[in-house]
Amino acid sequence: MLPRRQKETRENLIQSEVDRRVKEIVETRVREELERRRDEVENEVKRRVDVLKRTMEKQMLLEIEKRNTDEIRRLIAKEEEERKKREDLEKILAENERKLVDAQKRLVKTKQSKDLLNSPVVFFCLRLMRKKNYVRNSYV
Repeated sequence: MLPRRQKETRENLIQSEVDRRVKEIVETRVREELERRRDEVENEVKRRVDVLKRTMEKQMLLEIEKRNTDEIRRLIAKEEEERKKREDLEKILAENERKLVDAQKRLVKTKQSKDLLNSPVVFFCLRLMRKKNYVRNSYV
């Protein structure tokens, strides 16, 4: 029999060799399996990337659509405000024109009244009425 130390050394060497061979076999099988499944893994990675890409595109399109909608709403509100201001100004302008026409009519009536009072016929009639005591206050 071999001495105990030699036996332990020999067992250690054998165990080391077994470990090394097992490791080599495992590495070889893993490499072969990865090589065999490489296309499958690449396809899965591509599929996941495509799914994420489509999701991001949808989110971006939704964000762009939301921004466009907000901008359209803002523009519509601005146009509505401008339309309302324009209508208010048109109302004010129409009211001012109506007041101007009324004032012009009153002015014409006032001028006609003055002209009428200053006419010789009215003057004569008023004088006559005063003489006959039909009029107390004389405009003449």
